[in-house]
Amino acid sequence: VSPLWKPGETPTSHIAIVQDITFEKEASDLIVKSEERFKSLFQDSPLGLWEEDFSDVIKYLKGFEIPTDFNQALTYFEAHPDIVAEAARRVKIIDINNRCVELHAPRTREELLCGLEPLLDDGNIEVFHSQLAAMVSGVPRFVTETKIRKPNGEEFDMSLGWTVMRGHEDSFDRVVVFTDDITQQKAAQQIIVNSRQRLENLLNTIEGIVWECNSETLDLHFISAKTEQILGYTPT
Repeated sequence: VSPLWKPGETPTSHIAIVQDITFEKEASDLIVKSEERFKSLFQDSPLGLWEEDFSDVIKYLKGFEIPTDFNQALTYFEAHPDIVAEAARRVKIIDINNRCVELHAPRTREELLCGLEPLLDDGNIEVFHSQLAAMVSGVPRFVTETKIRKPNGEEFDMSLGWTVMRGHEDSFDRVVVFTDDITQQKAAQQIIVNSRQRLENLLNTIEGIVWECNSETLDLHFISAKTEQILGYTPT
């Protein structure tokens, strides 16, 4: 509202301007709802999610002559623990979700947000080597497996994925790491391996040739050890 008189004059009238802000209000509400949905998806994800900032790390690493080949870079970091330790100190953890806290209990959310260094003591330093090698070699994402040791001595198998968010490939200031406990899956796989080994050992005691093959391609998957004794040559 604006007055329509000069200084010292008696007020006679006012002018009022009314503007329709329905669109702006709806857009603002939509943004808020979108952020709330994203936060809910992030916090309630069944995977452990980490949002991290590696921008100081990449700046630090550019000061060294590190090979840009992934495997060579991996060897370099394995041979330079001092560089790896400093790089770990430069990682900023922006946010973590509820599943992360569950996976790394008894560590608290506050402890996890303080940095990566305590986590590297849990036995996953090799995974961090891979993250650094991915950065210097231009690999935007990878998935690996590792074994984590908690402060209470408990160990579990973990699947870990590392990806740079689109648009941040040069600065590395937005990196998403997802983790999951795969201990049960690994145990189930080992049971299958052990079961197959026991079956093969049993088949190798049979006085005859036993084989397993693909019914369509006839590719052999297994031939018993008695093949050598009966036919005079080893199975290939």
